[in-house]
Amino acid sequence: IFFGRDTDIQSCMTDLHLLRKRRSPRLLAIQGASGVGKSSFLRAGLWPRISRDPDFAPLAILRPAQGILTGPDGIGRRLAPWFERHGRVKLPADIHAGVAQASPEAGAAALTALLSEATALATTARRADNPEARPPAPVIAIDQGDELFAAEDAAESERFLRLLAVMLAALPDGVDPVVVITLSAAGVDGLLRRDAQLGLEAPMPLYLQPLSAAAYRDVIMMPAQVYSERVRRLAIEPALVDKLVADATGPDALPQLAFALSEMFRLFAPSRVLTLSQYEQIGGIGGCTTRVLEVAQKAAGAAGSDDNLRRLIVPGLATWDPAAGAAKRLVGNEDIVTAGDRARLAPLANALVEARLLTRRRERLEVAHEALLRHEPIAGWLEQCKDALKLRDDVLREAGVWSETRQSTDLVRRGARLRRARKLLADPDFTDALAPAKDYLAVCRKRARAAQALVATLVVSVVAIGTLGYGGFLNPTYLEGRVSGVRNSLREVGWKPGDTFSECGRNCPVMVVVPAGKFMMGSSDAVDEKPPHEVKIAKAFAVGKFEVTFAEWDACYDGGGCSFRPSDRGWGRGRRPVINVSWNDVQRYLRWLSTKTGVEYRLLTEAEWEYAARGGTDLGKPHTK
Repeated sequence: IFFGRDTDIQSCMTDLHLLRKRRSPRLLAIQGASGVGKSSFLRAGLWPRISRDPDFAPLAILRPAQGILTGPDGIGRRLAPWFERHGRVKLPADIHAGVAQASPEAGAAALTALLSEATALATTARRADNPEARPPAPVIAIDQGDELFAAEDAAESERFLRLLAVMLAALPDGVDPVVVITLSAAGVDGLLRRDAQLGLEAPMPLYLQPLSAAAYRDVIMMPAQVYSERVRRLAIEPALVDKLVADATGPDALPQLAFALSEMFRLFAPSRVLTLSQYEQIGGIGGCTTRVLEVAQKAAGAAGSDDNLRRLIVPGLATWDPAAGAAKRLVGNEDIVTAGDRARLAPLANALVEARLLTRRRERLEVAHEALLRHEPIAGWLEQCKDALKLRDDVLREAGVWSETRQSTDLVRRGARLRRARKLLADPDFTDALAPAKDYLAVCRKRARAAQALVATLVVSVVAIGTLGYGGFLNPTYLEGRVSGVRNSLREVGWKPGDTFSECGRNCPVMVVVPAGKFMMGSSDAVDEKPPHEVKIAKAFAVGKFEVTFAEWDACYDGGGCSFRPSDRGWGRGRRPVINVSWNDVQRYLRWLSTKTGVEYRLLTEAEWEYAARGGTDLGKPHTK
């Protein structure tokens, strides 16, 4: 029984019928601010109404958290029960295998086949009463659609959006699906960006406005009336209704109102009347959450400290949304959130679930509503940690793409960005949260050490989203051979350490000669750099003395060797260091440079870079040559 949104439900049903008639667009986006009641509107208001309309066959409500394809609320586990109710056995694993095929076209075909079969089953059921009934349109809903653009499970979300785009672009006759999705303003922006990139039509919007004062009165009074009719008498004092309506303001008004009313019912329902004095006793809408949180922390005993509350919520159950400039909740696996040395947090988690500040479902924990995240001291903790939370999300998003594609060119963590990520991984509070990215960071570390893309003085380019880059270097095996067309050795030419040269004037990097020698590589201070060991550089070689400039890169572009002319983002071109180019772009530049000079240019090895960077010193001591 759902109150307060009758007009919105009717408006949404009208839009759905219009979508079906036009067959375009296929998406309906229910938009609204946090706390406006989008999820309850979809699940308790709209979905039952769709179920009673013969033009539609509501299949499943999905949620992207923990995987919209394979997660507990993903397409496999949510569609399988629908088929079972209609006499067909569909194993979630089989659905997963179908949509997870390597080719998006094959995955989309599997999804289309599921919808086609569902349409046939729903049509058979409808025609039992009306032989002339037209096939109903299958409806899939996505609740908490913002999670499609979150770092967690980004690979599955991206695959789902691609499957959806491919499927809707080539629907066969007889398949007429509609997708309903709930989104915040930030989520709408993310969806519109992906729609444009994937070729999806922009969704039809339905704006869910905050409840009016009259609607709030229905939300307060009508449930009590139904309870009085079906269970036992429960009255609400008129003065309390007036006070609740007056206090129900701000973005979190509806969930806080619901929480305060449920707390009053739990404490005072036996009196068969809810009063203004009782409301003031629990601290009103603003103080009710504070009171319940304090009671829950006390109930948890020694585990209920503020420090434990912080560790429980941050980062396992909350993150920071930079687009919205606000905290948002996450779904956490309980065996991770309270695992290992975090096991002492379990009594607090249990107490918060009992207090209905957290929800537990299928061994998953989640903050009951984001209103709690805007409550002190939790709001302050999230504000302090927002940079770390954003970094965690960025790394998880990158790791998801890497895991999905296994393309080495997607490894973008280098230099200071890699060091920050590795430092966060070592933070006990973030180790478990970053566990899915551990392999990714290890590969990034290995590639960074091999390519030595860490030092600005040897920069050739920067990766697509970073600020650090690579150096272009002369291959030492060629330095004693053909240089500038002269087939003389380095000694015959007369070059000595510190000499500089350029193979093609202003259009080529200035190189500096580095002598042969040896040095102690590694560090006794860093675990992954132990032990220090001697490395010999058998031959002299030359390295780029300065960053490769825009002018040098533009020469490659003008000469047809580079296919990409990067933007300077307002910093200026000419002799300024080139930025915003990828690893593949760098390889094309080096091939062009090698062809132009007749000498092979490449990137330094890790040992060559460290040797050159030490500049003749070894751990602060004179370098032995």
